[in-house]
Amino acid sequence: LRFAAAASGVLVVSMWWGAMVPLFKVGMPPAVFEGFWKWNLSSFTWLNFHGAFLPLILAESRWSGQRHSLWELWVQVAAALLYLVCYMSFMVVRGWQWYPFLSPRTHWCGVVYSVLLGGLYGLFVALNAGME
Repeated sequence: LRFAAAASGVLVVSMWWGAMVPLFKVGMPPAVFEGFWKWNLSSFTWLNFHGAFLPLILAESRWSGQRHSLWELWVQVAAALLYLVCYMSFMVVRGWQWYPFLSPRTHWCGVVYSVLLGGLYGLFVALNAGME
C-alpha cells in the first residue's frame, strides 16, 4: 500500500497549498490570515507537515526500487471514493463543507472528480516511470 500512502500525502499537500490556503486568503480577514500564515510557515508546521512530508514521500517511492502495482492504484481509488461518500453523507449533510469544490451540487463537479481521478493515475504513472 505504498502508493496509497504516497498518493494521500501528495493529495494532502497539493490540496492544502493549491486549494485551501487560497480559499483561506480570500475568506479570512487580513489580520486573521496574517496569524494563520505565520503559524503555517513556523518551523514546526513547515518541517513536520509541509517541508519534509512531500519530499520524503517522493524519495521513498523513487529509491525503494519497487514499482507500484495496479492493485495499489485500485485500493487508493476505492479509498478516495469511500472518503468522498463519507464526506457527502456525513459532513455536507451537517453543513460542514470543508471542500466546496467537491460539492456534487456545482456544475463543475464532474470536472473536479475527473481531474482528481486523472491526477491519481498520473501520479501512479509518474512514480512508476523509470522503475524496472
